[in-house]
Amino acid sequence: MAQYAISETQKYGHVTYFWNGNRSGKFDDALETYVEIPSDVVPFEQRPWMKCAEITDALIAAIRSGQYQYLRVNYANGDMVGHTGNFEAAVTAMQGLDLQLARLIPAIIEAGGVA
Repeated sequence: MAQYAISETQKYGHVTYFWNGNRSGKFDDALETYVEIPSDVVPFEQRPWMKCAEITDALIAAIRSGQYQYLRVNYANGDMVGHTGNFEAAVTAMQGLDLQLARLIPAIIEAGGVA
């Protein structure tokens, strides 16, 4: 089954290494595509939306490509910004993610997929 895994650097291991049972590398190079969006090097509360828009852009393109039967994503915002303890930044992080889900869900539905 062709698979696509994407996240930014902060959670990349969660959709690759941890997902594969703590195994580094792919099970099958021909069937698996891994995409890492480089995280910004700033405190999370200073850019609470992190890379959610860039991740969504790439994920929607992958969905529309029709190449993959299974796609997985880990958005880092809620976890990483939540750990800062900055309530306003956490709200902004989730508002940013809500905007991206409003873009992503219609692309999934259009492709006949399930989220």
